[in-house]
Amino acid sequence: MRSTTRLRNSGLVVLCVAVVFGVGLRGDFVWDDVMLIASNDHLAAPGALRRALTCDFWDTSVPTPSTPGYWRPIPKLSHVLLAMAGRTALPFHALNIALHLVTSLLAMEWLRRRLLDAGSPPEACERGALAGALLFAVHPSRFESVGWVSASTELFFGCFTFAGLLLVDRPRTRLAGLLAFSLAMLSKETALILPLLLAADAALAGRLRARLSVIGGTVLAVCWPMAVRVWLNVPFPSAPDGASLIERIARVLGAWAGYHQRTFVPTEATMIPTEVGAVGAAVFDVPSGWLVAGALLSVAWLGFAGMARRRPRWRPWLSDALWWAFPLAPVLQLIATPNPILISDRFLYLPLLGVIAAFGRLVAVAPAHAARGLRLATGGAALVSGLMVSLALPSFNSSLEFNSREFELHPDNPVAIDNFVLELSRSGNHRAQQVLLERLLARPMSRLRQAKLTVALAESWSHTLRDIDADALRSLSGYFDALSALRPLDALSVGGKRWPMPQEQELARAILSSREAPLYEEATLILRSRTGQADAAIRGAVARRARHPSTSSTLFLAHLLATEERWGDARRVLEEAGPRSPALAAPLAPVVLEGVAMTSHPSLDALDFAIRRARLLGALGAPRRARAVLAPFVETHAASRRLLQARVQAELDDHSFETALEMLERGLGEQPDAAELRAAVESIRALQQEWFRKIEREMRLIEGPIEPSTFVTGDRLGLSVPSPRDR
Repeated sequence: MRSTTRLRNSGLVVLCVAVVFGVGLRGDFVWDDVMLIASNDHLAAPGALRRALTCDFWDTSVPTPSTPGYWRPIPKLSHVLLAMAGRTALPFHALNIALHLVTSLLAMEWLRRRLLDAGSPPEACERGALAGALLFAVHPSRFESVGWVSASTELFFGCFTFAGLLLVDRPRTRLAGLLAFSLAMLSKETALILPLLLAADAALAGRLRARLSVIGGTVLAVCWPMAVRVWLNVPFPSAPDGASLIERIARVLGAWAGYHQRTFVPTEATMIPTEVGAVGAAVFDVPSGWLVAGALLSVAWLGFAGMARRRPRWRPWLSDALWWAFPLAPVLQLIATPNPILISDRFLYLPLLGVIAAFGRLVAVAPAHAARGLRLATGGAALVSGLMVSLALPSFNSSLEFNSREFELHPDNPVAIDNFVLELSRSGNHRAQQVLLERLLARPMSRLRQAKLTVALAESWSHTLRDIDADALRSLSGYFDALSALRPLDALSVGGKRWPMPQEQELARAILSSREAPLYEEATLILRSRTGQADAAIRGAVARRARHPSTSSTLFLAHLLATEERWGDARRVLEEAGPRSPALAAPLAPVVLEGVAMTSHPSLDALDFAIRRARLLGALGAPRRARAVLAPFVETHAASRRLLQARVQAELDDHSFETALEMLERGLGEQPDAAELRAAVESIRALQQEWFRKIEREMRLIEGPIEPSTFVTGDRLGLSVPSPRDR
């Protein structure tokens, strides 16, 4: 009978996890996943498995602002192994869900044994274990730890920890349990807290002497990986701490209060659980209410510990509570952590064990008349939590959806703002990014925030300005050149508008060392190329690739070379990436190969050769050069229909619909009966309207009014008749 109950309860937990988190299988890579996995060429490089055992967790082929010093070979190995199956997110999300499912079942078994050891009746133990496991499985904090691929460190750590807790209790499996603790340590450094947890548990139960061998074995299990780490010479993480003593106390009290709130009264499933923003290096603007709450909670915990010392029956409850408090100690901001967010829900993954232990104990010891109410409360809490998580998980379907939702939830949070602005740029929604940044810059803010947002606005303009806007491009290029020389101009002037720019060199250094710095360097080089400084742009791209060799830097250099019609050099750069590199499958490679073939066997017809060159340049998003190639033939081949078509295409590549229509209408004036030209005019007008509708759809991302000027600036996406095509 008992085994049937246990099997039924396990089935309920499995069903709950499957229903709530199954939608997460459609998720994509978001936030840190992009650097760690999606764009990380090291995962597919020769010797990747061996490298995963010895490298830093943040070992990536693309620049990252993340703090090094985390040695987590188990999650790193999983990244390499799953990447071998293809760089899709599905297996990564499936692994996260599987780990969480196993951990939830292990948590239920651990809680059942804990209640049995406390002397509760078997039936009550089963009820308490099920209630605790359901809440553990669907708590809103699981949105981050299970839904986000990069949070697999928490899941590996939790799974191995729970397995170890079950195995070390029996002499036959003790060695396996200690090995599980070692694997937990190889997944996340927080496992160092395990010996302290076991010691506190044993001391409060009056079994410290009997558990000394287990505690000592646990110390060895979590310390030998630290010795290996030192031998491998992996540095320990460190973060700058600009906080005064008062500010450090404030951030600790704020984090203490924040974790209580996110554990017991979570308001939403989110990756940014508080509105507390960072105002400096490890300095947070903690509201006074949080400080008071943190202080009162500290007093309450001290009182609770004092009562448990005098009243033995309170000690099991204190023991449960310490399973929540102790694992949070490393992330309570006692020392600076490299995290711009005061608290993070993923850090609650293991600590929630203490909460479910206390709740399960309450269910087990509750009198019969209260049992029904507790079951209803458990079901209601699980239902509400599950709905919160399942409704939020679809935001992981794309980076844009994810960051849009976080910004909608936290429109004043700097992390949410910066991530949304960055994602709008990455996803090509530069006009929406532009309008959003202009609105943000109208707010009062610090000089550093003003400088960061102004440079981001400049980067967005580098995408929306057309090649025909030559003066604005030169002005913008000068702006980025001054920034890269640490002599920022006093204002960004473009599009008839002006935004003040702080000129301190320290601010420029901070911007050029931020995670957005690669975008700004790329914008600098592209603007040089677009304003006739091709050699300087290519030299910069060569240096960039030497500093950060990757598929993206290789493609960028090859693209600049191709834009200058250095087809042979572009092909050699692509070939250096290796025959199995994704670079050769990119849209750029066929264009380069066609360019090589074209120059190897040039056409005897000069106009035909020029048109072919212009077509390839248009495909590369270089309408300025395409215009220059065609310009010498305008007078000599004025009646050529092929030349007119090529010139119109060059204007469409620059989104200069007005000029393209003028050319065609001029042709119609000379040949009023040309049905082909009349059809082309209608086709381009339709393209223009579709382009406006695209901008309108883009603006819905920020749900605000559209300024008329937005419609007269184009994106260099490389159009081809009869329909627009992104580069």
